Amino acid sequence: MQRRAVEQRFKKAGWSLKRHGANHDIWQSKDGQHMERLPRHPKFNDKLAQALFKKHGI
Repeated sequence: MQRRAVEQRFKKAGWSLKRHGANHDIWQSKDGQHMERLPRHPKFNDKLAQALFKKHGI
């Protein structure tokens, strides 16, 4: 899965980019209670992407 597609799905769910890290970007939920590190690789492992969506109900 492409990184852009994963980021768009997080944005649609109300998440926002908090900051860029060296190897990961930090995303924060709209309520500020949850944070997730997304790798900065151009392609995501499909299982990782699905696990993140399931974990946060996206």
